[in-house]
Amino acid sequence: MADILRSIFEIINNTPFWVWVVLVILIKRGMSLINDSPASIGRSLIMPFIFVI
Repeated sequence: MADILRSIFEIINNTPFWVWVVLVILIKRGMSLINDSPASIGRSLIMPFIFVI
């Protein structure tokens, strides 16, 4: 158990600062997208088209 905690602590300590910044930005973005919002027909058609290509 102590080895696992030591490994987790090592990973957290050696993670670059910019990774934490990106993580916070992605979490905030995800939290803001939880609520439903209206989407235009154009945007609804463009996204599947992009993924097909």
